[in-house]
Amino acid sequence: MLIKENLSLIVLIYGCAMFICALIVNNVLLRFSKTLGLRNNPDMHVRWSKVSKPSMGGIGFYIIFLISFIVAILVNDAFGSLFDIKKIIGLFLSVTFAFIMGLADDAYDTKPILKFSIQILCGLILVLTGTYVHIFKFDILNYIFSIFWVVALMNSINMLDNMDGISTLVSIPILIFSLFMEFYIYPDSANPLFFILIGMLVALTGFLFYNWYPSKMFMGDSGSQVLGVFLAILGIQYCWNVPHIFNKDFSLSYMMAILVFAMPIIDTSIVSINRIQRGSSPFIGGKDHTTHNLFFLGITERRIGILFTIIQIFNAALAYYFFIISDKWSMTWLFISLSYFISLFLIFFYIVIKKK
Repeated sequence: MLIKENLSLIVLIYGCAMFICALIVNNVLLRFSKTLGLRNNPDMHVRWSKVSKPSMGGIGFYIIFLISFIVAILVNDAFGSLFDIKKIIGLFLSVTFAFIMGLADDAYDTKPILKFSIQILCGLILVLTGTYVHIFKFDILNYIFSIFWVVALMNSINMLDNMDGISTLVSIPILIFSLFMEFYIYPDSANPLFFILIGMLVALTGFLFYNWYPSKMFMGDSGSQVLGVFLAILGIQYCWNVPHIFNKDFSLSYMMAILVFAMPIIDTSIVSINRIQRGSSPFIGGKDHTTHNLFFLGITERRIGILFTIIQIFNAALAYYFFIISDKWSMTWLFISLSYFISLFLIFFYIVIKKK
């Protein structure tokens, strides 16, 4: 068990070290990517960028994840009593399978059915190792919803990675929200997930130097799949199963999850609706995302990235505020927050319909 006084210094040193490591890893990958991992070939017309760039960001994510995983084991003897060994193994296996599948897709453009199968496997691994939501009376429903949540997030982050920096910028506030939740729930100690969370946060921050418009590299499917499954785990841990509100009001957990993951949910929902309407598969790429339609309206890619970041920060802050005032949570707050989310959805949906 870590004492709070020592934890602050450990986190500061660890965070700085991981940030420097993230910069070095991405810089090295960029230098050795002359031919490896290049995406956006001329025949790949569905991709937004007109320039071929290496899709190697996910390799950097996974390297930092492995380092963070080792640090978590070394620092937290037997993982304390906050996060059991079985869950940590499940996290490691699900992230590893997601990375391997994403890396294969970056290299060979694997079949959608194979990607979907591995995503289900990742969800199943988490369920079998104890990481699943506890919102229904019957466990079978909890298992099904948890697998759906994992698959949905992995696809949402993958689909949101459609313009320079967007997935990175949307994910960073989610990780920061999770850190705040961790500090609030466990102020005097830290579980292994905490150190992995720090590692992934600095990995994304370091990667942003290379992914911000105009980007030098993409995160690729190896990055979006790792990020997707990891964010799904954070959603389960810090939204659906928060101890302070778990037995109080399910609607608060529901709204926290919706607000924190609002932008991936909105973009994926709108794109899927429109593609199904015109008879195409939601899983086939295209230039019809909310980000693309904002660009067609005349907004630059930099400003789109800033806009998504501001919205995501506001959403995460709002969810955290609701958590802080959970004792005062009421149907009025539920109506206000739900109205806000629906309004945000309709605004982006209108933009897409207008430009379609």
